[in-house]
Amino acid sequence: IFCKPGCCRYLLDQFLQAHTNKRTDAYGGSVENRSKLSVEITEAVVAAIGADKTGIRFSPNGIFGEMGGPDYREQFTDVISKVAKLKPVYIHVMDGPGFGMNEWAAKDPMTLAEIRKIVGKDQILMGNCGKSVEEGDGNVASGDADMISFGRPYIGNPDFVEKITKGEPAPSDNVDMKYWYYPHLWAPEPDSKGYTDI
Repeated sequence: IFCKPGCCRYLLDQFLQAHTNKRTDAYGGSVENRSKLSVEITEAVVAAIGADKTGIRFSPNGIFGEMGGPDYREQFTDVISKVAKLKPVYIHVMDGPGFGMNEWAAKDPMTLAEIRKIVGKDQILMGNCGKSVEEGDGNVASGDADMISFGRPYIGNPDFVEKITKGEPAPSDNVDMKYWYYPHLWAPEPDSKGYTDI
């Protein structure tokens, strides 16, 4: 189970972010209150299916969906430290600039090295979002992350893994996303454009 809503303006992210959470009840206001829903949902999922089947993703630096807030570092330090105590199989942090960074994080983004200190060495930590293969290799080699995911380069290049395994130049993630979804007006019939032509 992957609790994606902890990032990218999905429901849990809306509760976490000062920019969108304007609640005045037990789930709004303070950093601790804004962390509450993410922690409670993770607790419920862990109780229902086990921590070994639970993962969650956060986007502390992201701007996607107009996210962000001046206390982003305090907020995500709080929620990530609390979720880590529940021992999910992994915590996935979108730390890169791939979807843009909010105005506060752009000046001083949370890094995988910083998050590693929060979760400890025993927690599986994944990073992603606009990283090059070399950056990802560096994150893993330094111990700041256990793994790095590559979304957009893989979607546009089904042979992504084979290319980087063989040491070939990594494919570009410069893919026009309008080709990723079918059917649509510009390509009423499925074809390979945007998937295999890079």
